[in-house]
Amino acid sequence: MCKPNKYFAFISYKSEDVEWAIWLQHELEHYHLPASFNGREDVRQDLRPVFRDIDELAAGNLPEQIQRALVNSQNLIVVCSPQSAASSWVNQEVETFISLGKTEQIFPFIVEGISPKDYYPPAILALPKNSERLGGDATKQGRDMAFVKVVAGMLDLGFDTLWNRYEKEKAEKERMQREERDKLLIVQSRFVAEKAVSIAEEDSYLARLLAVEVLPKDLETPDRPYTVEAERALREACRYNTAVFRNHREHVSAASFSLDGNFVVSAAWDKTIKVVNAKTGEVVKAWEGDSRCVKSAVFSPDGRSVVSAAGRSLVNVWDCVTGQKVLTLCGHSGRVNTAFYSLDGKYIVTSSMDKTVRIWFADTGELCKILIGHKDSVLCAGFSPDSMRIVSSSYDGEIIIWDVDSGEIIYSLLGHKGYVCAVAFNFDGKQIVSASLDYTAKIWDALTGKLIRTIDGHEDVVSSAAFDALGKRIVTSSWDRTARVWDVETGEELLKLLGHTDNIDSAFFNTLGTQIVTASWDKTVRIWDVDMNSGCKTYEGYNFVEFSPDGRLMVTGTDDFMVRVYDLANGNVVADFVGHLDNVYHAKFSLDGNQVVSASQDGSIRIWNVKTGREIKKMVEHTDSVNSVAFSPDGKWIVSASNDKTVMVWNAKTGERVQVLQGHEKYVKSALFSPNGKMIVSASDDCRILLWDVEKGKIINVFNGHSRWVEDVIFSPDGQRIYSASGDKTIMEWNLSAELVRKFDGHADSVYSVRLSPDGKYLISASRDNTVKVWERESGKVIGTWEGPHVGIKSAVFSPDGASIAFVSTDNRILFIPFPPLQELIDQTRERFKDRPLTPEERKQFYLE
Repeated sequence: MCKPNKYFAFISYKSEDVEWAIWLQHELEHYHLPASFNGREDVRQDLRPVFRDIDELAAGNLPEQIQRALVNSQNLIVVCSPQSAASSWVNQEVETFISLGKTEQIFPFIVEGISPKDYYPPAILALPKNSERLGGDATKQGRDMAFVKVVAGMLDLGFDTLWNRYEKEKAEKERMQREERDKLLIVQSRFVAEKAVSIAEEDSYLARLLAVEVLPKDLETPDRPYTVEAERALREACRYNTAVFRNHREHVSAASFSLDGNFVVSAAWDKTIKVVNAKTGEVVKAWEGDSRCVKSAVFSPDGRSVVSAAGRSLVNVWDCVTGQKVLTLCGHSGRVNTAFYSLDGKYIVTSSMDKTVRIWFADTGELCKILIGHKDSVLCAGFSPDSMRIVSSSYDGEIIIWDVDSGEIIYSLLGHKGYVCAVAFNFDGKQIVSASLDYTAKIWDALTGKLIRTIDGHEDVVSSAAFDALGKRIVTSSWDRTARVWDVETGEELLKLLGHTDNIDSAFFNTLGTQIVTASWDKTVRIWDVDMNSGCKTYEGYNFVEFSPDGRLMVTGTDDFMVRVYDLANGNVVADFVGHLDNVYHAKFSLDGNQVVSASQDGSIRIWNVKTGREIKKMVEHTDSVNSVAFSPDGKWIVSASNDKTVMVWNAKTGERVQVLQGHEKYVKSALFSPNGKMIVSASDDCRILLWDVEKGKIINVFNGHSRWVEDVIFSPDGQRIYSASGDKTIMEWNLSAELVRKFDGHADSVYSVRLSPDGKYLISASRDNTVKVWERESGKVIGTWEGPHVGIKSAVFSPDGASIAFVSTDNRILFIPFPPLQELIDQTRERFKDRPLTPEERKQFYLE
């Protein structure tokens, strides 16, 4: 016999509402009363057990067991819906509870329906008004509030007391769950980011995919925690444009770009030809070329077709739009090694082991001409840009230039000591480059047949050689597993591309000369960025750089003692300020951008009108070089720092000196107003930073901590922090009480300058170690490092919009580098690779599952 009230509640429901019943049972049995109810004997402390038929019923007489459970239940919860309203079983359970005298303990829980007639069983509808039951309505109040309303009714407690506690407890639980989830995601992000950085130079496509995978989609409403490491990985990967395509099962014989550079076609020993989107790595077309390996494949000039040379004697033409084979060129009696289009797309030239070169009509596939003259197998043949000549190379080391109209030999070029793997004309047809078994490439005069230059440097067979579109550079590939870029004029090696793990068979530039595609026996095709300064502007012969507040103008000092202002939109000189008698060390714009103040080694400070280029004022009170100058935020005052160990304050309108701040014991390198204009901070070779009260001219605080001279100092945008750069290789962050907050440690030599981004999120530093570093300010972690062209970087600044960086090297060159907002990089990467998601294998490899 069951004890009375064995069950706190009985849940009555129709099978269609079973998910609601399961949820209710779980919530009831795991509900905790507010702490204020602990120990109260008049309030039940737990709500279990709860009867739900599928869990509690045993085999036997169903109605009898339900009757017994109803008798032994304190409360009845009715899951109300159109389905339960039509259920005779639910209605009977309600009637039974009413007959037991427990009408006041019936609690509807409405999950579906518009009106009581839709969702109440007849037994509830029939109750008199004074016994009408009120429950929780999940359709109007929401699931959680409806639940707490039912609980409050069953315990005869105030709803507000329980609801406030429920919400607080739920919020706390969700917060803890989020924290635990975020901890795991941060660990995952840092691991994946580290892997992305390690492969960024080799395969920036995959690195970018990995980085955006562990960054929030939207930084304003993040779906996962931001980590500095992930931002660093994305920015690092975006600096390169390299990719590895692993689309073939055997070694890749050749790869080349379409004329627009958007696609790459590759041919391999696995008998396939693949067309890949060069930006995303997505395979857009794939063909089975022959029963043997495919030796070469190239696009037609219009990019609509691909011609491939097969391992047998066949040449196939494929339609890139339909994917169909449209032509087969038959006639060679030996293996075809290469097939190339003429630049006008009218002809195809092929080279073969049958010792012939053949010319075909590209539209019909008909044979146009056979060129006979080689004594051994022909390994390569290509047209001149005007399609009037063909150059071909052979196993016997001979290179022949042919007249297309007559089919006669113009020149025979001899000079290689082994077979010649590849030959090609330059953009104007005046030069030819050849690649050979003898480990060299040679440049020839195509008009005279004379050898111009031998390019020597590879350590194995040079398998291919090709000019860039301007004829200024040559790219070669070799079996020494490298591809190299050479200067045509000097033969100097400009770049060595390392990464392939086996012989490289071909290398070609894209039309812009910014990328190279290589094909290797390691079964991969690689794209390499060979224009590392793309997107960067360079100015030569200058000492520093500062921007106007609106970012339209740049001011700098020239080698011949001038101050020069540039319009950054067009690169034109806006004004040259002539008057200083020695090096100009610094200059700054006024807040409205109409004036510039400059400081010179000649000891003078001068104010200039930007529009007219005229000198407005000249101040000569310092007795030694002036190292820095700056306007106050309201433009009324100017502060200067000098080697005479003083800081001076000047009236910007009259040029009158109004204060001399004395306290430093050595050269003062930098001085600056606070954002509110009430303080000045100065940095000196005496290793100290001084904070001054402008109105009183007194020292507020002395900052001691650097072990060597302090080169530069700045305020944070809110004026509550000070950042200093020192010869001790560090940057330090201080509060206004002169307490050290954080040390930025990472440079290998003296730090010359420090600046903050406009939003205060990033800090940029320039060092004698020839690097510029960008730091995430709050964490103190480096998110990017750039190397200068020579030894030492004098200064580095953000543009006013924070989207670019300018730095000045010790050889007086100003370089501009893009630094786009992180959200922009995330959006661009997601858009670019939207059709190239990480593969299941990649997700598994980098623990993203």
